[in-house]
Amino acid sequence: MASVRRIGAKPLEFASRPCCNRIYCSELTAGHNMVFGKGFCLISDDGPSITLMNESPLQLFEITCDSILSLIRCADIYGIHAISLFRGESPDLPLIGRIIKEKEVSLHAHSWQWTMRREEYDEFDNDGHLRSMCEHIVFSSYVAVESYLKGKFKEYFDHMYKAPDQERQDLLLKRISLRCLQELDEHYGKYLQINLAGFNHPQVSTYAEAEWFNPASSWQGLRQLEKCRNQLAHSGKMNSAKLVVLVDAMSVFEFCRRYAMLFEANYDSYIYQGRAVKHEGTVR
Repeated sequence: MASVRRIGAKPLEFASRPCCNRIYCSELTAGHNMVFGKGFCLISDDGPSITLMNESPLQLFEITCDSILSLIRCADIYGIHAISLFRGESPDLPLIGRIIKEKEVSLHAHSWQWTMRREEYDEFDNDGHLRSMCEHIVFSSYVAVESYLKGKFKEYFDHMYKAPDQERQDLLLKRISLRCLQELDEHYGKYLQINLAGFNHPQVSTYAEAEWFNPASSWQGLRQLEKCRNQLAHSGKMNSAKLVVLVDAMSVFEFCRRYAMLFEANYDSYIYQGRAVKHEGTVR
């Protein structure tokens, strides 16, 4: 089964083997519905997506995540077809139908070692079947979490520094540049007394099989993804990312999603309720 790796932990090694008919779940799939297909199992989040007129930064982030999941499902289906062609088999159409109709993903999105043989992985590596799609999943995931942090800064700033009217409030914010992670870290510390670079919740994790993305801390992970974003934006390719199979990008997506949710819980209670900050996100 796919394994979740804590931030800063050493990479784990696995024996490569195709998926069996029965898989016992780890914490990765806790709380999810699972449906089994030929060589893959489906994993889906229950719960409707709710869109409000005035979305909070977290709600906007979740809307973006839904869009990224659409791209992940496309890559998932492409991968299923590619593996079937490599094996000379017909693709599992019922499984693909479930992915499309029920907005789920197969186990391939979370683990290649349970769904592919080593020679199939090497084929994906040599031919780059999923690289472009994975690059854009990584790109979009980072942009989503960066936009979330910018939105939370504005939300917290509005709460702590209320101007007499909205026009003056907007003018205050325009004087603060939030173009990159370094500036976000500086202004979070200066205006909100939040050590953004120090926030390192233990539940923010990566997938052990995504060996290229193994940051020592959440902040290091964000900096690594910022570099990937800049590479794709300026050169059209993420030279520092080894994106072979879907789990290589899914690890980043889940990292960003966990980071935003845990950041929300940690700092909303600090800003609005005055509770102590936990997990190394200490006041400067």
